Amino acid sequence: MIIALGQEPQSLFLLQESAAVAIIVGQAVFGTTYTQYSYGFQPVLLEGDQFPTIENGGAQNVEVEVKDGDLVVNADGDVGTFKDGKLVDREGKELSLKGKDINGNEVDIKAGTKLPQLTVTYKFKPHKWSDGEPVKKADWELGYKVACDRESGNVSYFTCDRVVSFEALDDNSYRVVYAKGYQPPTYYLPPFGYYPSHQKLADGRTLAEVEPKEFKNLKEVTDTPLGTGPYVIKEWQRGQRIVMEANPNFWKGEPKIKNVIFQVFEGGPAGAVAALLQGTVDVVGKEVLGAGQELQTVIEESKKGTIVAVPMGSPTWEHVDFNLNVR
Repeated sequence: MIIALGQEPQSLFLLQESAAVAIIVGQAVFGTTYTQYSYGFQPVLLEGDQFPTIENGGAQNVEVEVKDGDLVVNADGDVGTFKDGKLVDREGKELSLKGKDINGNEVDIKAGTKLPQLTVTYKFKPHKWSDGEPVKKADWELGYKVACDRESGNVSYFTCDRVVSFEALDDNSYRVVYAKGYQPPTYYLPPFGYYPSHQKLADGRTLAEVEPKEFKNLKEVTDTPLGTGPYVIKEWQRGQRIVMEANPNFWKGEPKIKNVIFQVFEGGPAGAVAALLQGTVDVVGKEVLGAGQELQTVIEESKKGTIVAVPMGSPTWEHVDFNLNVR
């Protein structure tokens, strides 16, 4: 199968590279913990095919008293440390002392004030890396370490800044305690991933021995990463294509499609659509197609039966802005 890409991923170190094409290729290599369709979430790799919720006991949300040294999120969503009657962020800025209790009512944050605190245990199905090594406790620990290290290159530390503690419980689960007052509506989605701590690098070190600040420059992380997904990268011809083979150790079984090629078309959607009509490309996704003349061509050819077009939500969006507050 040949899949068109509108541009080439710069890296598969997804903490730093968040482009749509990197995520698409990344899902083939790393797999996915959950999917998101029709404005909802569906568990994929979670134990029992269910998210950890307050209702099923996978999460607990209890009222606890605020005390000096606590990490607290106020009613504005800002996070800081409570000390000597003040709430101060990482830069030393004083924050609002208005918070919300477990029922959503506004309260004054002071010593002894009760705020809700979430503790969530994320459990996963047993699975393996593409080299056959089972995912283990050390891999989850490394994932958290890299994600929350300020020098790792992560593009966002929003969640890390709101975590009080992380504990890998065993090879297939970890527990997160969140800041007091932090009540994210999607708390049931696993916030951290993993890395193959056992992976040997060219210099003889294992990935567990590498400092987080080095990850963004390691070819074993950016170009040829080990994953737990359905495919393994066999060749990456920069500027041209990424060649993949089925992963025999994929937890759902080896994929029936044995070879996948991501073909790069950086000149715009016209080349990708032309290749589709010529039969040299099998799939042109919504992220490549856009909303121009090429889309119309695809619609017309689909009506003729030349190709099959499936309508779906697109990353292209249109909007009208009213500058109501500008004179």
